[in-house]
Amino acid sequence: MHSAVIKKIREKNLFFRFSIFCLALYVEAIIFNLFYVPASITAGGASGLSIVIHQITGLDQGNLVTLIYVSTLILSFIFLDLEKSISLILCTIIYPIFVKMTGNIINIVEIDYSDITTICIVSGFLNGAMNGIIYRIGFNPGGLSVIAQIIYKYFKISISKVNLVMSSVIVLMGGYYFGVNHILYAIIVMYITAFMTDRVLLGISRNKHIYIVTSEEEKIHEFITQYLKHGVTKIACETGFAGQKKYVLMSSIPTRDYTVLKEGIKVIDQNAFLVATDAYQSHGGM
Repeated sequence: MHSAVIKKIREKNLFFRFSIFCLALYVEAIIFNLFYVPASITAGGASGLSIVIHQITGLDQGNLVTLIYVSTLILSFIFLDLEKSISLILCTIIYPIFVKMTGNIINIVEIDYSDITTICIVSGFLNGAMNGIIYRIGFNPGGLSVIAQIIYKYFKISISKVNLVMSSVIVLMGGYYFGVNHILYAIIVMYITAFMTDRVLLGISRNKHIYIVTSEEEKIHEFITQYLKHGVTKIACETGFAGQKKYVLMSSIPTRDYTVLKEGIKVIDQNAFLVATDAYQSHGGM
C-alpha cells in the first residue's frame, strides 16, 4: 500500500517537476561557479570539497564535482537500496553537466568579490531556495548526503549529525587553506542556506496549532468559537498527576489571533495549560 502511494506521488506532474528540478540544478551550478569558486567559499557538501581538493591538487573543479557525484552514486548502488540509487542518477548526470556549462560565467557577469559578506548572503539565500525547491518537488540533490545515509543505515548515527561532521571538516579544511576568515564566511552561508531550505520546504507559518487543558472547557470553547470564530476539537484525555478525566481543546487559528486567544485564556482560567506550535499547513475539517 505504502509503495503504491509513493509511486502515485512521484508520478504526479512528473514533467513539470523534472523541469523545475533541472532549473534548480542549473541555478545551483551558476551559484557554484559565480560565487563559491571565485570567493573560495567552502560551505560543506560536494562543492566545498571540490574547492578544497582543487586548492591541494590543482585539478579542475568541474571535473572534481563530477568525480564526487559519480563516486557517491557508486557507493549508493553498493550500500543503499536500488530505488534510492536510481533517484540519484538524474542529479549525478545533470548537475556536473551544468557545472561545466556555466564554468565561464565569471567572464560574462561582473561581480565585486571584495564584498564577500554580501556574496555569502546572496549565495546562501539562492542556494537554500534551490535546495528547498528540489526537496519540495520530491527529488534529492545528491552529493555527500549519500555517505550520511550509508552511515545511518549501518551504524544508526543520525544523518543530520553525519552531515554536520562532514561539513565541519570541509569548512575547517577551507579555513586551513584559505584563512580563518573563510570559516566565518562558510558558517554564514551554511546558516542562511539551511534557513532558506526550511522556509521554502515548510513555508512561513501563518497559523498556530493550539492545545489547551482547562477546567473551564465550555467557556474557552465558547470564546474560541463565538468570539474568534474558529473551530475547536475536543480530545478526551486523562491528566498524569491527578488522573482526572478531561478534554484537550485543539484549534488551528491565524497567527494574528494568537495573542488575543492567549490573553483570553488567561482571563478565563489562569491555571489553563496551553501549548502552541507553528502550523505550516492547515486545511480541511468538519
